[in-house]
Amino acid sequence: MIRLKMAAMIAGVFLAAAFSAPVWADPVLSISPVSSSTVSAGGTATFDVNITGAVDLAAFGFDLVLANPSVASITSVAEGTFLSGGGTTIFAFFAPDNATMTVGDALTGFGPGVKGDGLLATFTLSGLTAGTSSIDFANVFLLDSKLNFIANVGTQSGSVTVNSNTAVPEPSSKLLLLAGLSALTLLALKKHSA
Repeated sequence: MIRLKMAAMIAGVFLAAAFSAPVWADPVLSISPVSSSTVSAGGTATFDVNITGAVDLAAFGFDLVLANPSVASITSVAEGTFLSGGGTTIFAFFAPDNATMTVGDALTGFGPGVKGDGLLATFTLSGLTAGTSSIDFANVFLLDSKLNFIANVGTQSGSVTVNSNTAVPEPSSKLLLLAGLSALTLLALKKHSA
């Protein structure tokens, strides 16, 4: 009887250990702000590319694509702090056109990759004409420290809205301008007649 209880306890410990192993969620790349960010034509806006749920991330690459390149263009990109927090990195990017930015970053040397959530890159967009464009990911890949592809990477797109930069004066502004011009005219006439 004691042996049976002992065997049941040992089996229970093994089952508990087997089923209590940590379960990692799939990594997700997201653009922040997710909801539409507004910029004036001729102005700029910045967007962050973040990762959540990274485990042993040693390298990544992706294209960031504007669906409507007549609205905005991607003008620059800077390396984020997440991957570089794991050691020395090689960061590279190029823009084959004003609607696409290709980015890659990798840890150098041997050792474990980074784990957790963080900032991968920051992009700057320039507003061109009034309208809205989604900002999407393409050709996404993540590699672990053994240079194996990390599967099941999720993405979350963003968007940008560009407003027209022609300001329409309010009626009170027109009234103030008219009053100022009238005062200057009266002053000039008074000076001229004296």
